[in-house]
Amino acid sequence: TDDFAVYGYVPLKAQIATALERRGIQCELDVGTSGFRVPVAVVSGSDPTRYTLAILCDDGATQSEVFDVHVQRPQALEARGWKVARVSAR
Repeated sequence: TDDFAVYGYVPLKAQIATALERRGIQCELDVGTSGFRVPVAVVSGSDPTRYTLAILCDDGATQSEVFDVHVQRPQALEARGWKVARVSAR
C-alpha cells in the first residue's frame, strides 16, 4: 500500500495520471534521467515510444527557481518536440 493512500493524500501528478488513464490516455510518471523529471508524460497515440505532452504540476512540493520552472524547463521540452501544459493544485 502506498504511504500516501494511508493518509488519504494522493499527489497531484497521480490524480492527473489516473484521470487521463480512465479516459484511455496512456501516461507515465516522473519521466527523465536528470534532476528534472516530467511529472506526467503523455504517451503518443501513434508511437508508443514517444511522448507528446509534458504536464508540469505546481503542487507546492518543490522549491525550484521561478525562472527554471516557468521558462527554462518548458523551453527545453518544447525544443525537443514536447507540448507543455501546467496544472496548479490551487
